[in-house]
Amino acid sequence: MRQLGFLRSNAMLTLALIVIGAIVVGAILAPWIAPYSADQMFARARLVAPSAEHIWGTDHLGRDLFTRVLYGGQISLMVAGISVGISFVFGVPLGVLAAYYKPIDNLLMRILDVVFSFPSVLLAIFIVAVLGPGMINAMIAIGITYIPRFARVVRSQAVVVVEMDYIRSARSIGVSPLGIMVRHIGPNIAGVLIVQLSLNFATAIIAESSLSFLGLGVQPPWPSWGAMLDQGRLYVELAPWASIFPGLAIFLTVLALNIIGDAVRDRLDPRLRGALR
Repeated sequence: MRQLGFLRSNAMLTLALIVIGAIVVGAILAPWIAPYSADQMFARARLVAPSAEHIWGTDHLGRDLFTRVLYGGQISLMVAGISVGISFVFGVPLGVLAAYYKPIDNLLMRILDVVFSFPSVLLAIFIVAVLGPGMINAMIAIGITYIPRFARVVRSQAVVVVEMDYIRSARSIGVSPLGIMVRHIGPNIAGVLIVQLSLNFATAIIAESSLSFLGLGVQPPWPSWGAMLDQGRLYVELAPWASIFPGLAIFLTVLALNIIGDAVRDRLDPRLRGALR
C-alpha cells in the first residue's frame, strides 16, 4: 500500500513506468504487434509519410518504421542490458575488494580512474575499432567502459560498511572474507546498486545508439534505433519521420529510466540525492 501511495504522489514516476512498460512490452511482443517483418521492403512505398497502411511511414528502402522501431527496441534493450550486466559482474566485485583489502585499494582505484578519465563513448569506439564492428563487440566495449562506474560507487559505499562493528564481529568469530562480502557487505549496498543499474542502463542505450549511429554497433539487416537515426538523417528534409520516431524512442526510454532511477534513489535513501551524478 505504501508503494501505491508513493506512485500516486509521484505523477512523473507513474508516467515513466507506463512509458518503460509500453516500450518493453512492445519490444517483447514485436513479432505479434508489428504489422510486417523487420526487413520487409515495399519498393513502391519508399519514404512514404505516415498513413493508415504505414502509421509511422517508411524509410528509404520502403521498410515500415513502426515495425522497425519495435524490433529495434529488442536489439537496443538487449545490448544495453547485457552491457550493464557485464559491467555489474566485474565492477561490483572490484569495488568490494578495493574496500575490503586496503593494500590493493589505491592501486586498483588508480587503474580504474585512468579508464574512467576517458569519455565512455570514445573509449567504447576505440575498443570496437580494435575488436571490429558488431553487436557482440559493442556489448563488450560498453560493458568494459562501465566497469569503473560500478566499482567506484560500490567502493565508496562498501568502505563505510567495512568499518561497521558487525563486520569486525564477523571477522573475530572467523567468518571468511568471501562470507563477509556476500552476506554482510552485499545486502547493505544493494540499494545503491539498484539505482546505479537503472541509471547505467539509460546511458548504455545512448552508448549503443551512438555506436550504431557511427556504424560500429549493430550491423544491417538488424534494426537498431541508432542505425535508424543514421539512415534517416540523410533524408531529414524529405522524410523527417525517418529520424523523428527512432529518436523519440531513444529520448523517451532514456528519460523514463532516469526518472525511475532518481525516484528509486530518493526512495531508498534521500541522503543519496545528487551523490551519484
